[in-house]
Amino acid sequence: VAMRSTFQHMSFENLCAEDVEVFLSDLYSGVEDAQELRSRTKAFLGTMPNYEDDVIALVTHKGFLRELERGPLGRSDATEFGNCEVRVYDVVFPV
Repeated sequence: VAMRSTFQHMSFENLCAEDVEVFLSDLYSGVEDAQELRSRTKAFLGTMPNYEDDVIALVTHKGFLRELERGPLGRSDATEFGNCEVRVYDVVFPV
């Protein structure tokens, strides 16, 4: 796979397969309500301390990002995401 020179310093070796496994499993009905999606964002955020990386890029749909912000990240007043919008967060996990 060819990679843009912009991203040469980034590693994509540890792409998570959890969403694919959930998508293909019987647990996924094909439709999530906001509460189910927020639960998934909380579970995702719970995996973050397991990564050794200092910087992580998350590419997903705006519904996931909305529930991540308004739920686990505690930004209840967060605005809706625009197309291709980038937001940067500094998240510190307890040791």
